[in-house]
Amino acid sequence: MGPVNDVRAALEDPQVAARGLVVEVDHPSLAPIRTPVTAVRVGSASVDRKPGLVLAEHTEEMLRDLLGYDAGTMARLEAQGTFGTPGMECRRPWLVVRSAG
Repeated sequence: MGPVNDVRAALEDPQVAARGLVVEVDHPSLAPIRTPVTAVRVGSASVDRKPGLVLAEHTEEMLRDLLGYDAGTMARLEAQGTFGTPGMECRRPWLVVRSAG
């Protein structure tokens, strides 16, 4: 039996770094963040890494283009707070580790 790493030690492990299992991505409001990626790799294709979406980032397009909502309906729903607070981030803090420095 060997030692059991805590989260920080696991994310900073040299083998994790060597396999590229934690990457840094630019986030529009948090600055660059380090985040884990899947350990499963298929082929040699490179994957474009980007941050998660912010709340309501594509709401207008979805409501208009997929559901056929008009501007008045969308304005009413927004005024009722249906889409949350503008600019509020959708975050899963257990997946995001801020860069040091």
